Amino acid sequence: MDSPVPVVQPLSEFTLEGRLSLRAADEIVSGGLRWTRRGAGDQISVTTPMGGAVAEILRMGERIEVVDHKGQRTVTESGLSGLDQMLGFKLPLEYLPWWLAGTGRAGEPSRREYDSEGRLAHLEQDGWRIDFQRYQPVAGRFLPGKLVARRGADMELRLVVDQWTLP
Repeated sequence: MDSPVPVVQPLSEFTLEGRLSLRAADEIVSGGLRWTRRGAGDQISVTTPMGGAVAEILRMGERIEVVDHKGQRTVTESGLSGLDQMLGFKLPLEYLPWWLAGTGRAGEPSRREYDSEGRLAHLEQDGWRIDFQRYQPVAGRFLPGKLVARRGADMELRLVVDQWTLP
């Protein structure tokens, strides 16, 4: 069912703690996630299930720095396209702040389905299919607590948010 949707802005400031599983081609990463976003800056830490470092991504505008589990630091000034080249696959970082707000990108073609509470349940946009499997109350609104995003057969991201902090 396609429905008109009020324009909802992506989350521009938040901290979330949770778990993720990412499958990209033959690579699989799973573990803990802590993501802090402040405007044009992001700090994303991914840890193993036992708490060891996997990677840290620091972004300020177009400058992105990645520190891997060995402490090796790589920097790009090419924004998200540079990050994709470093990783060897495309992370949906430009879309996630929209999905984390429980919506799709405003003004872009999409197919949307809603649950009985009027919240987004399924979204197809930009080659992705996102299933919003659970919502949770956060600061007077409902934000996704679990989502699964798929792009074709080669990419799947599962994200479970255990704790939200909004300013």
